[in-house]
Amino acid sequence: LVLEQAKVPFFVKRKDNIELPKVMSHYQIIKFMADDFGFSINNPNENDNRYYLHGNNVDFPYNFIEYRIEDDGQITQIDENNTANLK
Repeated sequence: LVLEQAKVPFFVKRKDNIELPKVMSHYQIIKFMADDFGFSINNPNENDNRYYLHGNNVDFPYNFIEYRIEDDGQITQIDENNTANLK
């Protein structure tokens, strides 16, 4: 699992003129979709601008990758030992 796997193209066509961020996490996309359907997600563990990446095999014991999305759209890995940027 590497941070590059967090970058997945996603196209959205909306009837309204809401401007979405250029770079969004999967979590942010789901929150926008829930809002469109009239629901809200109340996650007490939500931390502003911090997201987590985990592979598709939930039984495999690899670590989560914690990252944040900067204002300029750059993805920055948050790691206590190493911080690397992904352009």
